[in-house]
Amino acid sequence: MRDQGKKPFGRKKRDSNTESNNGKRPFEAFRKKPTAPSNRDEQKAEKRVSYGKGKKKPVVAEKSNSLPRLNQYVAKAGVCSRRQADELIATGKIKVNGKIVREMGLRVQVDDKVEFEGKVLQGEEIRYVLLNKPKGFISNVTDEKGRKTVMDLVKKACKERVYPVGRLERDTMGLLLFTNDGEMAKRLTNSAAKIKQIYHVFLDKPMEETDIETLLAGIQVDGDAVKPD
Repeated sequence: MRDQGKKPFGRKKRDSNTESNNGKRPFEAFRKKPTAPSNRDEQKAEKRVSYGKGKKKPVVAEKSNSLPRLNQYVAKAGVCSRRQADELIATGKIKVNGKIVREMGLRVQVDDKVEFEGKVLQGEEIRYVLLNKPKGFISNVTDEKGRKTVMDLVKKACKERVYPVGRLERDTMGLLLFTNDGEMAKRLTNSAAKIKQIYHVFLDKPMEETDIETLLAGIQVDGDAVKPD
């Protein structure tokens, strides 16, 4: 029988003053002691510092090795190749902040003003554009006769000024490279590099032996002499 006046499964209430763990309360035994702030905490605190309205955050100087050298800057501006930029600097034709500079390895700061022949140069990102050139366009930047040029096809390709590397005849279709990388353009167009151009020619009639002899002797295409290797 159930005892009268007693609740089943009843638990004894723990006295709040009961102490354990060497005289300390249970929740006090695991309480962390205050520690001195570490260097990492101090660094985090510095990042959270507010500089207030109207106050500028201190500017951290850029690492010098992340800035372009003067000869690189001039070449990237589309003036010339890297080697030619060295010559321009050595002959005193490049000014930085109004003064002639002959140090090719000088690092150009963000706010530096670089000039060539009185014109301020703008350092540009190197860009490469590939165009599948159609018929009817000449591979020049401009044309005195007002004919369509390949520049009409790439004028919206990028904001940088790019130029065709080599050329394709007006009625020739094919791959044409544009870039503002003067050094690469010079390497590709240098005759010493011996870079070959491969053409696929389609004829409207069978080729005769005399036609082959004519081609081997060389022909004129758009006023230029063309001769197979």
